[in-house]
Amino acid sequence: MIIHIIIYKLFLETNYWSWISVATGILSIFLYYLTLLIGNTETFANTFQPELMDEFFNMLINSKFYIMFFCIPFIALLPDSVILLIQKVFFPTPTDKVMHEQADHPKYVYEQNRVFELKPEVSMPPIPVKDPKDSTNVTRADPNNLAEVRQSVFSDGNDA
Repeated sequence: MIIHIIIYKLFLETNYWSWISVATGILSIFLYYLTLLIGNTETFANTFQPELMDEFFNMLINSKFYIMFFCIPFIALLPDSVILLIQKVFFPTPTDKVMHEQADHPKYVYEQNRVFELKPEVSMPPIPVKDPKDSTNVTRADPNNLAEVRQSVFSDGNDA
């Protein structure tokens, strides 16, 4: 039960979800139960702790196990959930305020608590660049082609 409470608490406190955080939580629970299953087999139990042989399998037969399995972690996290909910609703942190505003207005940019509309990119004039093959000729890189700009700016003229 402890492993479930810990992982559910991590999920409860997570602000930024990614597939890595979800996969890590699920993999942790999976590895925990895999260790329990392997540790309760006759070979491992006789070697390390004979008293635990088949105890996990006996728990799976008991209906009280399933009630505890589903109810205890959520009951244990109920105070944390209520405190977190009260804090986010009545006493939000500056980060909570910005996240709420960004959820309501996707173009919100945080700067002195004002909403700015994002402007479309302005076309830049061409950047003058020396052509390494001809020292007298000046070519212009297309500013919208980032690879061309990088090559022209960072090239030392000795490219093969």
